[in-house]
Amino acid sequence: MDKIGTYIVFEGCEGSGKDTQIEMLANVLQWRKKHFIAVAKEPGGTPAGKKFRTFLLNEERVPAIGEVFLFLTDRVVNISSFVIPNLKAGRIVLQNRGPGSTFSYQRASGFEDLNFLKTANLKAMQGVEIDLNILLDIDPRLGFERKKENGIDINSFEARPIEYHEAVRKNYLAQAKDDPVHWAVIDASSSDREAVHKEILKQVSEKLGL
Repeated sequence: MDKIGTYIVFEGCEGSGKDTQIEMLANVLQWRKKHFIAVAKEPGGTPAGKKFRTFLLNEERVPAIGEVFLFLTDRVVNISSFVIPNLKAGRIVLQNRGPGSTFSYQRASGFEDLNFLKTANLKAMQGVEIDLNILLDIDPRLGFERKKENGIDINSFEARPIEYHEAVRKNYLAQAKDDPVHWAVIDASSSDREAVHKEILKQVSEKLGL
C-alpha cells in the first residue's frame, strides 16, 4: 500500500504502560512535527472491534484457533476502516497492540502453526507495513503488581496463569531479536514514566527520524 504516514505499534505484557506512553508520545510528536496523530487499538478500536473485545475478554475461553480468527477479523476491520485512511492522509498512527500480540499471545495459548499465522496476518494487514514496533518490556509479575496498585480490574486473558504471561513475554522478545530494524525494546520496569518516555523518543528519532 502506498502511504505517506507513519505507523507505530506499541506492544507489551499487561501493566507495561502502553496507554500512558502512547499519550505521551502523541503529545510530543504533535508539537514537534505539527502532524495530526491518530490513535488506534486492537482489539476494540472500531465499533465492530468493541464487540470482539467484549467477547474475548469477558466470555468463556475459546480454543486457540478461535482466538486467532477473532483477532484477525478485528485486525481486518481496524486496518481497512481506520489505519489505511489515516496513513494515506499522512498522519502518524500510534496503535496499542497489533500483529506482535497475535504472535505472542496466541502462540502462548497453544496455537503453534507459525506459517498459518504469518500468511493469515499478511492478508489481514492488506499491504500495510508497520514502521516500528515499540516493545515495553516488563516482568509480568511486576506488571500485575502495578495493575493491582492502580485498582485496575483483571480480564479473562490477564487471569491466566503467570506461566502463560511469561511465555507471552518470551515470544515478544524473540520477535524483537529476529527483526531489530522494526522493533525497539524499551525497559518498562522503571516507575519513572518520563525516563521510559525519553528512551522511546530516542528510539523513534533514531529509527524513524521523527
